[in-house]
Amino acid sequence: MPMVLIRKICPRDTPQVKQLIRGIMDKEFASEHQAYGGPDLDDPACYYSGPKDIFLVAEKDGAIIGTVAIKEDAPDTALLRRIFLNKAFRGKGYGEKLLQKALAFCFEQHYQNVTFRGSATMQAALQLCLKEGFKETDVAEMNAFKMHVLTKRLKPPAL
Repeated sequence: MPMVLIRKICPRDTPQVKQLIRGIMDKEFASEHQAYGGPDLDDPACYYSGPKDIFLVAEKDGAIIGTVAIKEDAPDTALLRRIFLNKAFRGKGYGEKLLQKALAFCFEQHYQNVTFRGSATMQAALQLCLKEGFKETDVAEMNAFKMHVLTKRLKPPAL
């Protein structure tokens, strides 16, 4: 597997991150775009700068190919957000590595639960979360689609 660096976002990454996420949203999730817009994409390095927040990027050969973010939802609960991977790099384990790095951060921050909310069209992200031990805890009816809520209870990593 070619070398991919997973690291914390830098302000200079913002244009590439916006292009990646907006491109995927426009092509693959156009009907849900309104539910997933938000101020975080204007300046993700700042928006996810809280002490228990992080925005990670996967970088290959200078290009941002994937993202994942953690935002504090409650003192013991993290919200998993912005799981995106360039289509050319899917199915190669990069999404799994991004998610595992995000979950390791959550554990370091002493979160007890991690929640992900995604629509039925976000099958790759939902399946990735289920594979990593998330369980479906709710399905909310939105205007044009259903929002699946997945939750993972964190445990210490196996040694």
